[in-house]
Amino acid sequence: MRPVLRFLHDTAAAGVSDADLLRRYAAANDEAAFELLVRRHAAAVWAACRRILPADSHAAEDAFQATFLALARKSDAVRTGCVAGWLYRVAVHAALKARRARGTISLDPSRGQDTDATNSEDPGALTAAAEQAAVVHEELARLGEKYRLPVVLCDLTGLTHGEAAAQLGWPVGTVSGRLVRGREQLRRRLERRGVTLAVTAVTSVLAANETNASTALTRAAVAAGTTGAATPAVLSLAEGVLRAMRVAKLKVIGLVGAAAVAAVGGLALLPAFGPATRAADDPAPGGAAARKADAPEKLEEVLLDLEKKSWESMKDGGASGADVLAEDFVALMIDGNRLTRTGFLNLLADVRLKEYSLTDVKLTRLTPDAAVLTYKAKLAFTYKGDEVKQKLWVSSTWAKRDGKWVSVVYHETETK
Repeated sequence: MRPVLRFLHDTAAAGVSDADLLRRYAAANDEAAFELLVRRHAAAVWAACRRILPADSHAAEDAFQATFLALARKSDAVRTGCVAGWLYRVAVHAALKARRARGTISLDPSRGQDTDATNSEDPGALTAAAEQAAVVHEELARLGEKYRLPVVLCDLTGLTHGEAAAQLGWPVGTVSGRLVRGREQLRRRLERRGVTLAVTAVTSVLAANETNASTALTRAAVAAGTTGAATPAVLSLAEGVLRAMRVAKLKVIGLVGAAAVAAVGGLALLPAFGPATRAADDPAPGGAAARKADAPEKLEEVLLDLEKKSWESMKDGGASGADVLAEDFVALMIDGNRLTRTGFLNLLADVRLKEYSLTDVKLTRLTPDAAVLTYKAKLAFTYKGDEVKQKLWVSSTWAKRDGKWVSVVYHETETK
């Protein structure tokens, strides 16, 4: 009887969107709706888990179940409008977490050798090709959402551009354009990881052509989501992934929020965050010279000179400007990527700046030892030989450490 009921439910729900099914489950604990979601996305989720854990089917199964358990627990909070995209990110995080828990250390994809001596003689050690596939999935999960979703839906799930557009609520042309740019961004990210693949090879790696998840595994995922019946390993994975995603979201919100406050209204906050007014008989440390150096007009000049030094360093691949970047420097790039100091310098190594101009400069003093410089940047440069022109709004946060001003957060957004 159950197969008959499932067939009738599938037929009735064939035209129902993922978002509607998720709302049904969140509102009324509709187990049939959740089961249909699992079966709709099982192939893509299993492909990601299996590619990242090709030598450990048990860990891949745990990651698969944890992904759908996480969906059940966050069904009322998945607001991206694309369930497939959300599931993919969770699946990649879960699989990577499972791999670390099992003690499997990532291979160096350029050498194809296991960097963990304890696994180097394991007959089931990952091959270079398998590791490359894992790196592809890891980097795809890090792409900005507007570029990641078309790649996930078209290359991983196998939807046409029109079907992906219907799911995302975007024009077909927007999906096509972002798909091309997403693939190219992914290819470049892979190159920085030592994986050189043509775009066609990347899409081939992503194709969900693995053996589909077994019926038993799919049922286990449904049970985990609807009843919480899961092994301790699956429960731990789901909780760990959701916790990590919450922390990552808070970090990004904090960084972007600070830049936005500085850019659109930070001056209004200066009474709360700025230095307290000193009495006439309470001189500032360092005397008149220190007060003069800290004056707003002087500080704007100092930070603008440092900012220009950073841009000028792009003429030699960033080498001459490395000393103005803090060790905990973070860059939030136009494509949504978040780069550390090392990642940012690696990116600049392939850039050669030809010309630039900085206009509409504004200084916002947050504290005596922290300030934000906002401005418009007009750029012309080459990236790996390709000519590029950009217009950006930039928020650059600086902090005074050990008597020296260093850049701690760089945030760019595109402008016309």
